Amino acid sequence: MTYKTHREFSISVGFLVAIILYNLQMTSINYYLMLPIILSISKYGALFPDVDHDWDKVKEKTILNFVINKIIHITGGKHR
Repeated sequence: MTYKTHREFSISVGFLVAIILYNLQMTSINYYLMLPIILSISKYGALFPDVDHDWDKVKEKTILNFVINKIIHITGGKHR
């Protein structure tokens, strides 16, 4: 999967999770409050598999991604 397809799949699953949680009344949080939270988490979660690449190949260069990337490489982690 590519960067774009990771994100699209994750957002689609986020929508489904929000709908299922709301319809089955598994949460007491308002749907319109829950949806942006779930979509934000799923959007960031889609990028997480790419954080272990070399820093120049990471698509979204944020401070959090930089810190996670450095921790992975300092501890000996490699991509696949």
